[in-house]
Amino acid sequence: MKKYYKCFLHIFIITVIVNSSLFLTACVNNDNLQFNSKVGDFTLSSSSNTLSQGTESEPSEYANTTATDFVDSDEKESAGIHVFGVEEVSVEPQVTEYDFEYAYNTGTVQEIYGMLPGASEGTWYTIVIDGIEYYYGKYDFQESKDTGLYGYSIISSRYVLSNGLAVGMTEEDVRNLYPNMAVVDFEGSDIYRKITGNLGWNGGSYPRSYIGMDDEWEYNGKDYYWENQFDYVMLGDIDLGTMDTLPVYIGLFIKDDMVAAITFFYPTAN
Repeated sequence: MKKYYKCFLHIFIITVIVNSSLFLTACVNNDNLQFNSKVGDFTLSSSSNTLSQGTESEPSEYANTTATDFVDSDEKESAGIHVFGVEEVSVEPQVTEYDFEYAYNTGTVQEIYGMLPGASEGTWYTIVIDGIEYYYGKYDFQESKDTGLYGYSIISSRYVLSNGLAVGMTEEDVRNLYPNMAVVDFEGSDIYRKITGNLGWNGGSYPRSYIGMDDEWEYNGKDYYWENQFDYVMLGDIDLGTMDTLPVYIGLFIKDDMVAAITFFYPTAN
């Protein structure tokens, strides 16, 4: 009885070994293996039909490609907008925010009647003090004492940001430092390449006035927008460290290939 049992066991083992070999051969020869895949030191290749250790297979037509090689060329040239930390955009010396009465009596003032944030009419006061241009506004229904500050721009090279940006730099200098800043016109079109995540320029909190709104303003046949004195703008995002506030952007306004003004604004406000 033991002799028959041993014989049966030997036959069973031989059958398992043969079937396993046939199964492995079929897998390696499978026409569906159209890629080279390395796991550890092993290379699985359909072109050589081998499973080996420490040897290279014949290179296939995709051997030296990456995932980006199958992406549309326009997408390969795009990049995400540069994001600055809050500490990177601090200004030295620090910008002082004055109350309206002091600013009006101290700086150089330009007034224009136009549209304030929220698409309501009122008066804009652009006031320059010590290299900073401030934008104050008063709605028609407000008293003078309620005139508010809506923003400011750095227009002098005496102020420098912690990230090295300053008025007077060339656009090329800025792009060399931060190649992923978006460069766009004031309609939101990319000038060089597409930068993803860019929300564009928002001039809702900057002086604007439509033809005929201010009888004393010389429109020269065009609506007045503060940003139209520049050629285009370079934009960067600022990481505020929280998702509970509106996003804030830094804008570098270019005139004749030079940074002429730097401002901070809310791209999604108004």
